[in-house]
Amino acid sequence: MVETITGVIGSYRMQRNDQASITNYHIGEIKMALIYTIASLLFVPASLADGAFEILLPKNTSLWVANGKARRVVIASDQGEIDTWSMEVTDSKGHTAHAYPSDIIFPQKTGGKSVYEKHVLVPETLKSGEYKLKICGSLKGGRKLCQKSDTFYIEGDQVESLHNIDDLQPHEKRFISRLRAFEDYLRKLDVEDIWPIHETHCTIPKIHKPSKEEFTEKCMKPGQACIITGMMDNWKAMNKWLFETFQHDPRIEDGVYVGQRLTPVPLTNYVKYLKERAANETAPWVIFMSDVFDLYPELREDYIIPDFFAESDDFMNNVEEELRLDWRWIIMAAKRSGSGWHVDPANTTGWLALVQGAKLWGMYPPSVYHIPGVKNNYYQKRDYDMEDAFYWWIYTRPYLKSNLPIECVQKPGDIVFIPTGWWHSVVNLDDTVSVTQNFCNKYSLRNCLTELREQADSDGGFIGRTFEQLRELYAQKYPQYFQQEDLDFEAPVKGDGLTEEDEKSRRLQALKDFLSGSTKTIV
Repeated sequence: MVETITGVIGSYRMQRNDQASITNYHIGEIKMALIYTIASLLFVPASLADGAFEILLPKNTSLWVANGKARRVVIASDQGEIDTWSMEVTDSKGHTAHAYPSDIIFPQKTGGKSVYEKHVLVPETLKSGEYKLKICGSLKGGRKLCQKSDTFYIEGDQVESLHNIDDLQPHEKRFISRLRAFEDYLRKLDVEDIWPIHETHCTIPKIHKPSKEEFTEKCMKPGQACIITGMMDNWKAMNKWLFETFQHDPRIEDGVYVGQRLTPVPLTNYVKYLKERAANETAPWVIFMSDVFDLYPELREDYIIPDFFAESDDFMNNVEEELRLDWRWIIMAAKRSGSGWHVDPANTTGWLALVQGAKLWGMYPPSVYHIPGVKNNYYQKRDYDMEDAFYWWIYTRPYLKSNLPIECVQKPGDIVFIPTGWWHSVVNLDDTVSVTQNFCNKYSLRNCLTELREQADSDGGFIGRTFEQLRELYAQKYPQYFQQEDLDFEAPVKGDGLTEEDEKSRRLQALKDFLSGSTKTIV
């Protein structure tokens, strides 16, 4: 830069000595040129400065949701010299709202420019508001550079407790006492008492190595749940993803996220937990990683998606990453864990392939309005947050004489197909490893759109924006899937998608505002 400034000054001096040039070149213009040159060199954009970097994501249009899910951070450096990193989320006042571990970002080389990319979890503790990422990088020589991202928005997802545990009433304390007694009972219960792991009774239809045409006609098109066999014979995962070998896989040495933990732990720790503690817990911890293939993309090479589940058929593929619902997971689950009756989010279609262990499945078609022994509510999204799956299989299933679900024990190498709208409940009869994906293809898109519109206000309006983007992408190209109310819809629509409790809370707050005089009407 000094050489450039010197050159400009030298050029100016030469022009002063050249009387002919002075007559044709006004002195004011020379000064302005000199000032502009110096200023442009002193105020070089951060992305172009020597050794500096540029934050490509998040940008000012990015939306993060504080729900413990991962979002992508991308940094570009002209030099590629950055050795170590630190990163924090800062609020609108510049205060640190959350600090990430120092090794949060890893480099990926692309061409002549170094691109550093990492999926990071968005802490559930963050409240709704505008934030920036402050990222600092230390060069190998010891110099430290810091950069801030554009201002972007984070939607808070935290739910505050309505009760102080210290203020419990006597009847509430009695309820807790009974609950603890029941938990002790569950700890002593063997899953063999619920369903023998080697039970051959199976009422879920099975289909062996179907072609795409056969599967489409027999299962996908009519929406028939089934178990697919013979499609996992060539999967590397069948050997690599067993607990005993997977825990030592160098590809996942950075760890896994157990339950709602915000920091990863080594898989060896979870395997130790399975052996020593899980059997004594009523609701054992489960690894349910939606961002696993972003964190460890090499794992994607270990399984082969059947052509009848091709990702290219998924209408969600073109939705922006930050608006797309979670859609694929690796699940590692302890024996005795499971899920109560539920329909998958957004009425998506899904499949689950089992690598290790055994899972007991129960399934009801969408035509079943009420599942025996299950407390329903009006919103399918909430229906899977029920009590432990054990409850139904202990207290209801043994006494059913009619209206039975189709049911079966899934074994390693089996893929369960869950069509859109199908209710299902799962109990892990052993420690299990599985991979699962959800999608909206042409056979389920209509149901997906209806559910997304229904849940428009959920997650801070996030789902409503997902619906709008699907409409923008496909309404003109595939008009047969869209109804007039889809075209008229605007997100978020006040009250659309609210649970009964949400609506009660809204009305109570409106009444308080009216009584306090802050508003003149009750809405």
